[in-house]
Amino acid sequence: MWDTLYQHLRPYFQSPDQILEHVESGFSILDIGCGYGELCASISAQKSPSKIIGIDHDAHKIQTAQIRYKNIPNIQFEIANLEILTNIEQHTVLIIDVLHYLSKQDQIDLLSKISASDHVHKIIARDIIKAYHPAYYLNHFHEFVMTRTGRTKVSQTQFAFSTKTQWHQIAASINMNITIEKSGLPFYNDHLIIFTKP
Repeated sequence: MWDTLYQHLRPYFQSPDQILEHVESGFSILDIGCGYGELCASISAQKSPSKIIGIDHDAHKIQTAQIRYKNIPNIQFEIANLEILTNIEQHTVLIIDVLHYLSKQDQIDLLSKISASDHVHKIIARDIIKAYHPAYYLNHFHEFVMTRTGRTKVSQTQFAFSTKTQWHQIAASINMNITIEKSGLPFYNDHLIIFTKP
């Protein structure tokens, strides 16, 4: 029941069209934390990528995605942990609603690892911007509920959100340009955080 409800409601919370605006056609994609694979399927249909690899540590979500999208030839779903992520060969890397589950240092380490790849030209992340704003606290409550009820499986339940200034500092530390724009999600303080190589 939860999977069916999630499938129907997720597009309203994911705002895929805004993400797709920043995905260039024809290139390879890595989606880190792909969940049930809906975004990968949308990209395949609209951007004709050479290949999409979606990874997630949640075996149930990956198995569901593999079954649901088994007839799309350019998508591959894999169970993987970020700690063993190596040999990143994709043009664009997506990290949607994932980074705040990692510690600040783990976020920097992951982004550094991705940006160090000669193949990667763009990182499209979406995360909650830390701010004194009601939407930020609503986000925080939402994540608290999702992790405590087991709907979102994480190894830790402490969230690490960053301000816009901190994101700019992170971009400078990994030698990438950055653009931050408010996502189209109502009532939430999610922003697209787009890193590009100079």
